[in-house]
Amino acid sequence: MTARVPMIVLGGFLGAGKTTLLNRILSGAHGVRYAVLVNDFGELDVDGNLVAAHGGDTVTFANGCVCCSMGDDLVGAIDRLLEGRRPPERILVEASGVADPAPIADVATLHPGLARDLVVVLADAETLRSRHEDRRLRDTVVRQLDAADLLVLNKCDRVSEEECEATESWVRDRARVPLIRAINADVPVELLSAAKVEVPTGAPVTGSPERAMNAEAATAPLSTDSPAHDHRFVSRTVPCPDPIDPERLRAALAALMPRMLRAKGFVVAAGGTEEEWMVVQACGRTVELERRRPLSNPGTAPFPGLVFIGLDDLPDENELARAVRRASVPFTP
Repeated sequence: MTARVPMIVLGGFLGAGKTTLLNRILSGAHGVRYAVLVNDFGELDVDGNLVAAHGGDTVTFANGCVCCSMGDDLVGAIDRLLEGRRPPERILVEASGVADPAPIADVATLHPGLARDLVVVLADAETLRSRHEDRRLRDTVVRQLDAADLLVLNKCDRVSEEECEATESWVRDRARVPLIRAINADVPVELLSAAKVEVPTGAPVTGSPERAMNAEAATAPLSTDSPAHDHRFVSRTVPCPDPIDPERLRAALAALMPRMLRAKGFVVAAGGTEEEWMVVQACGRTVELERRRPLSNPGTAPFPGLVFIGLDDLPDENELARAVRRASVPFTP
């Protein structure tokens, strides 16, 4: 009988560092053939020299790992991986930043080819408690913490030691599971296994068909129908065709922070070499802008634009577009 493949679920709120951790796994020399399932691997930042093949919705890496876009069909993507010529040794599924990871983990208890492994939840040390204090977000945060077998308190470098200790104590009072601190999601890959982490008695090990049926919704791309009590998570996309001044953009995003949870995307960097890009990440109190070297093949450039995520008070596309235009070069009022 073929051994079941362990499936790990990666959860955590928007901007907690899930994609950063996935990048580390895909680019690492860890000796394990991982398959990583994501909604969109366009966000993943792995050196092109590590890519062995790129075909359709799958990227294969020289270290044996594969990254697959699962879209809205989690079980179908798993079946394709298990039936492939070289099945993975472990599967890692990234949950949406507003999803409960538990129903996804339940899929592994019901699938004959899978074994349920850890649910690893990343928590942002900078924003976790303020998200919990927001009545519109509290239920989502609590569900994610409750689903965890292992908690990673990430971005600890962005807060003082006293604040980090207070947040860690706050988490330990609410989640009786192992917790580790991290900076830039630098987590030893060997810890992402129940064989290396002692899962407390009472951790969920069985699933229900009802919860497993909800796994597709939990992994689906963010939509305007994602509920948070009587509020809705919404996502708006703003094209950015013009070169962008970094400091103007930083100021524009900082001004929008009270009304948005997350912004991310790619823009053309003003004042740089032709075809130089800037990766934009904004969450909590932090706006990160990282320039990237010119692309050797400009035809593979990402779509220039920003995705904004928030609740029902998120500004509409027109207001967001006006804010971005103020950062464009030349300046367009």
